[in-house]
Amino acid sequence: MFVSQCGVCHSAPAPESRGVLAWQADVQAYQPRTSLTAEEGRLVLRYLQLHSSSFAEQMN
Repeated sequence: MFVSQCGVCHSAPAPESRGVLAWQADVQAYQPRTSLTAEEGRLVLRYLQLHSSSFAEQMN
């Protein structure tokens, strides 16, 4: 879902390239420009946040 929706206009960034809050802002800003439903948007955001730089730092 992430790549198919977020890679249409530009290359989809790596999930670990941003932190939790940055992903939240990005998804809120860009979801209306996609065909994602509200539930799909929540799933994409959850995926991005779980794989974000914020979580990567905690795992090291």
